[in-house]
Amino acid sequence: MLPFGEASSGTGGGDGGGPGTSSGTLVGEWERLEVVAFDGDIVTTSIHWLFDADGSCVRVITATSAVEGIPRTEIRECTWRIGPAEITLRLGTDAEATFPLAFGGFDPNRLVLDGLEYQRVR
Repeated sequence: MLPFGEASSGTGGGDGGGPGTSSGTLVGEWERLEVVAFDGDIVTTSIHWLFDADGSCVRVITATSAVEGIPRTEIRECTWRIGPAEITLRLGTDAEATFPLAFGGFDPNRLVLDGLEYQRVR
């Protein structure tokens, strides 16, 4: 778990286009772990998202090679807003991009972002 602090409740008013009641389920910290075998190496990658109720977010990707044993981390601040079944993200100064968004099996602890599933950390 990353030291993001306590997640916001997301109980403010909203119209579905930004943070608020309709996006409250997204607010919090999410994690996905991936393990991939390459030629004589195994790389473990963790992807964390923190979505705050104010529309800010942070993405942290940490990849560790079993051969090197040194974690490499990329941290990107971002902003977000949601629409029907989609999320629009702006990572740093990059252009905005829109991705499919859902909750697996209608479970509020299983976020499916751009076809990849994340588990709620808190």
